[in-house]
Amino acid sequence: MRKNSLLLFISFIFFVSSFNIAQTVTPTITSVTVSPVTGSSNAQPFYINGTNFLTGCTVTLRDITTGLVITNRAIISQSSTQIQLSIKFPMAADNWTVEVINPGNISSGQFYFQIVISNPLNYVLGIDISHYQSDPPLAPIKWDEVKKSGVKFVFTKATQGTSYTDRFFNTYMTDGNNAGLLMGEYHFANPTSFNAIDEANHFLTVAGQFIKKGYLPPVLDLEDNPSNSSYPSNMGSVALSAWVELWMSTVKQQTGVDPIIYTNKYYASFLSGSLNKYLLWIAYYDNNPSSPVTNLGIWSNYTFKQFSSTGNVTGISTPVDEDAFKGDSASLYSLVINNPLRVDVENNTVPGSYYLSQNFPNPFNPTTTIRYSVPKTGLVTINIYDVLGEKIASLVNEEKQAGNYSIQFTIGSRQLASGIYFYRMTAGEFMQTKKLIILK
Repeated sequence: MRKNSLLLFISFIFFVSSFNIAQTVTPTITSVTVSPVTGSSNAQPFYINGTNFLTGCTVTLRDITTGLVITNRAIISQSSTQIQLSIKFPMAADNWTVEVINPGNISSGQFYFQIVISNPLNYVLGIDISHYQSDPPLAPIKWDEVKKSGVKFVFTKATQGTSYTDRFFNTYMTDGNNAGLLMGEYHFANPTSFNAIDEANHFLTVAGQFIKKGYLPPVLDLEDNPSNSSYPSNMGSVALSAWVELWMSTVKQQTGVDPIIYTNKYYASFLSGSLNKYLLWIAYYDNNPSSPVTNLGIWSNYTFKQFSSTGNVTGISTPVDEDAFKGDSASLYSLVINNPLRVDVENNTVPGSYYLSQNFPNPFNPTTTIRYSVPKTGLVTINIYDVLGEKIASLVNEEKQAGNYSIQFTIGSRQLASGIYFYRMTAGEFMQTKKLIILK
């Protein structure tokens, strides 16, 4: 009896010791693998490779470009050296970290990796909506599911004319923002019926509370069938362009934010004057978020593209307008008013390699933004050159600590003609050159 008790006691001690050891084992991440391709718009296998992954561990993923945090993602399979998940990564290039936490809250630390695609037509998915997405007997929008579907930004209708207000506007803006989506608002224009200043003031009365830090710029929605004589094209190009300019400038004067023009190819070619100083959101329903749109009238490029009006998005029970931002996530976030995430992105993460972004916007006039990453302290230079190789500006020439940075290039008083220029980053053995375009 005593012998059995002793064996039982020893077994108990061994169990407790093994349990305590298990609770103090530190997991290590050596690499990650995304299969079959990086940058897929669908959920795909994601493998974390390393050592000491214990049963009951959890995984946290962080998109350090946007601030998105994914926790408690279901583990499909696991061994001590590999964990498999299923993740939908965006089509745009993004910077991420992954962390494995063993039982006992023992962390591997954050392992840095990038999602990169070779296609230069990067894009970020979004939608635009109005009360049609919630009117009874339709189900309310499930915003968390919308975000999990890969949507990153949402524009919602605020107003129309001088008196109409979309009754779901405030709900959409608040709930979407709380779910972590980038939110913006738009006004549906009625140029043949109302004065531009009156429409702008009505829009600002309703939507002005959201034209602030952390939101996307406001939008003027100019559309309808141009073949119908009652629609704005009947005003004539000069009169319609003047109306649009007055609406845009009124909003800019009262908020300090440049609005965006949403329209179709017909109106993009019909408008005149200097409206191309505003960013363009073009409607072109080819069901392809990355295919280019040409023949844009006074615009040489566009920033957003509405590529479908019949999209199906998880969390919304009706077809929706699907949109694509032409660029990567970092470029999209550069449009956010006062970009509140930039400090977090730049100061709280250490990149794993040197990186030089494509400037945005591009083409530009008068200011563009260039983002870059430095994995260790050292001298960094970024210079601007013309096509003959002559240096025309020095943007950075100093020692930088490891981190993520951004710098703006403004034409200012420089006598620079429209055309192609180049910017080059040099840091240690790293050197990369990219093209930028000035368009006056």
